[in-house]
Amino acid sequence: MGTEETSKKESAPLRKVCIVNDTPDSNPGLAVKLSLLSNALHMDLELVKQEAWIGHYNGDILSEDRIDAAVIEHHSGATTHYQLGQALASAENYNARMLVWIADAFREEHRAALDWLNRWTPDVIQAFGVEQRTSENGDSEARVEFVPVVFPESWTRSDGTKPKPVKLQNVVLQEFFQPLVDKLRIANFTGRQNASASRYQPFPSGVSGMSYIVSLELDGNAWVYIPGGTPSLEALRQDVSEENVRNELEISDGTGFNWRAPGPGSLGVYRNATLYDSEEELDNIRQWMFEYLLKFKKVFNPRMEKIISELENSDE
Repeated sequence: MGTEETSKKESAPLRKVCIVNDTPDSNPGLAVKLSLLSNALHMDLELVKQEAWIGHYNGDILSEDRIDAAVIEHHSGATTHYQLGQALASAENYNARMLVWIADAFREEHRAALDWLNRWTPDVIQAFGVEQRTSENGDSEARVEFVPVVFPESWTRSDGTKPKPVKLQNVVLQEFFQPLVDKLRIANFTGRQNASASRYQPFPSGVSGMSYIVSLELDGNAWVYIPGGTPSLEALRQDVSEENVRNELEISDGTGFNWRAPGPGSLGVYRNATLYDSEEELDNIRQWMFEYLLKFKKVFNPRMEKIISELENSDE
């Protein structure tokens, strides 16, 4: 992960920066992390102005030396077509020579659009797509890393070396979950062929109205859980004690259990995990998910089927 320390190198190009965001509250946070972004792009970024997007791009943001401007568009969540248009409009409006579009995750079509821009305008504008990847370990402070996933062909690090292509976070997620889906299919737990490019992978439990979900959360934990809103989940809590469920699930060392998490009304187990752990650790995380999905089915399916049957009989 990155640090707040910035290495000042004479060879690093100086760029005067204007930050434009979809929400005013996100401006100060990105300005504080500008040194992290400077390190990731191997440039010396100097903040000139930060301004929230307010419908129309009005005002002379960089009245001095506009030709050297670098516009940073910062959005939460995954990229959208609307944000792409907004980012291009920002670059045009401020006559920027460099566009940096930051989002939590880039969709493939938006990565391709920036690549196209770099191929056809190499002498006019430099376009960067940067994923902001955040994780926490336990109660520690959130850690942020800026990962360039799109960059111009001419871009080099401050030491003169060329960066290697980086996989989109969604691609990394799909590659992480695919072996788990394959293993569950072999075990006749699911009929799914492919994992989705998401942090959340739902699987039918075999009980009407109930599914099991495995996820890699941004808080630095992997989860296996029954989502909130599942019919009869509250009846399950009344039917069995938390202690009995803990014992039946055989909670192992390094695994936590929460009677009402990760979301409101849900129920699940968790352990420390991030998408960027070592390959060996990622294998361990997948095996952990596999084992607890089997345990969930063994422990919860009979109880939920019994509760549903009793509720149906009481309505007759």
